[in-house]
Amino acid sequence: MIEKQRKVGTKRWNKNKKKNWRNKIDLTDLEDNLDKQRLELRTGGLVKDKLDHELYVVEKKAGNVNELPKQKPKYKRLRVDQILVPNPKDIKPTSKRNCAKFKRREARQTLIAKLGKKKTPVRGRSKHVNLSLDIWNQESKEIAEKVFRKNEIMRHTEGVVGKAQIQRPLHLDNKFGVKQAVKAVEPAHPGASYNPTFEDHQDLMLQEHNRESHKIAVNEKIERAIATNPLEIATDESQQKEWMEGLFDGGEEESDLEEDDDEGIRVNPPVSTEDRKTRKVRKREAREKDELKKKKIEWENKLKEHEIFRTKTFLSEIKQKEKKMELRKAKRQLRDRMPVLSAVKYVEPDQDVQLSSDMRGSLRQLKPEGNLIFDRYKSLQKRCIIETREKFKPPRRKYKIKFQEKRSFREIEL
Repeated sequence: MIEKQRKVGTKRWNKNKKKNWRNKIDLTDLEDNLDKQRLELRTGGLVKDKLDHELYVVEKKAGNVNELPKQKPKYKRLRVDQILVPNPKDIKPTSKRNCAKFKRREARQTLIAKLGKKKTPVRGRSKHVNLSLDIWNQESKEIAEKVFRKNEIMRHTEGVVGKAQIQRPLHLDNKFGVKQAVKAVEPAHPGASYNPTFEDHQDLMLQEHNRESHKIAVNEKIERAIATNPLEIATDESQQKEWMEGLFDGGEEESDLEEDDDEGIRVNPPVSTEDRKTRKVRKREAREKDELKKKKIEWENKLKEHEIFRTKTFLSEIKQKEKKMELRKAKRQLRDRMPVLSAVKYVEPDQDVQLSSDMRGSLRQLKPEGNLIFDRYKSLQKRCIIETREKFKPPRRKYKIKFQEKRSFREIEL
């Protein structure tokens, strides 16, 4: 028997069910037709319902049939892009509210220009930036370094790590004005060289001597303030005497004390005829007093006259005082400009000094002094990169620690 061959084709579905209409039947043609109808309704109505004169226009002007239509430009910059392109000739529109103010400013600037003064920029006006970067006569690396501030280290990190290195902000360089005031590496005193001149070495020694003498004076002042007289310290005997005062009757002693008090009250003791001064003696003493007073005044006047010949010394002293005042002023300004990072005050470290007996003429025999890490640490503190610190001192205990055995431990018997 010959088997009947089936025809291969599209499957048929029941169209009387809404489920099949949604999922299994293709409705793209129907939806496209409906979209066209909706578009025609939005743009003036259906095309099939319109008349001929609504669809077509009869041209009444005589034109050249052979004339080609105008070609549109291939590329035209969009309005959005045109706005972004800066135009130095454009001026921002000023508000009516500030119109009179701008006119007054412009009139003032014209007057300043006539007088030859520097012109100040007007607010609310566009600034035309003139870039003096020649990109044609330089390599791309140099341009990137100037524009993007990229050096070899940044390029290396981008190539290896794959991330751009974080750039240090420019405003941190001039923070608090400290960069110009304090240098990262300060040159040492010329007297600290391994083979200095005699004057430089003596100058350095004098500076360190003055610093050490100031420290000693401060310590002595503290000791004088703390010092006590050992005779004034209360002992057991002195305390007993104070406690025993007024407990026992001492009539005779009290009467003697009263008599002494009466004698002490008298201002002018009695004078005898033998001790009394005569008029002649009194006049002589008055003359001597007047002569001493005159001599003292004459001596003071002489000293004032001789001070005229000491003008040079006075001028030098005045100059030294002015220099000291300028140094103090500069230090005060620097201190005001420096930020306060901690309660501890920064103290300049001692300089490394070698005595004249320890000096050697060659670097081989030189003994190394100082510590490079300590020097860098102090430099960071001086530039206010880290705060000044002190070694931690644990607080002293007011009372001794009391140890006591617990009752549970006491009850254990071994």
